[in-house]
Parts: sequence; structure tokens; C-alpha cells
Amino acid sequence: MWDIGHQTYPYKILTGRFNKIYTIRKIDGLNTFTCREESEFDVFTVGHFSTSISAVLGMVIFFKREK
Repeated sequence: MWDIGHQTYPYKILTGRFNKIYTIRKIDGLNTFTCREESEFDVFTVGHFSTSISAVLGMVIFFKREK
């Protein structure tokens, strides 16, 4: 789980976006944050500090209900 955008850069490289990493912050380039439309590996779209806390809490609640 990534808490702020710049933490996702290595994640983007590891999930197959290495060849496009230079396009961050350019027109039609990669998003600076996780983005569901960009990759199947991005679980949710986010862009602000501490969003991960509520996102993880929601995911935990969901998975506990599924059991």
C-alpha cells in the first residue's frame, strides 16, 4: 500500500511501466499516483497523503465480510 504519490514510482517500474516512467508529469504520460485506468495492478486511484489509511481499512472490512 502506497501512502503518497512519489512512493509509487518504483512500484510502477516493477509492474511493467519502466519504459514509460520518463513520461510522468507529461501530457498523456503516466499518472503521478496510482491510477486504476493505467494498470490492472493499481487497486484504486489516489493522490493525497493518508488516503491509504482509509483505503486499507475499507479493504480489511470488505475481506473480513467475504469470509
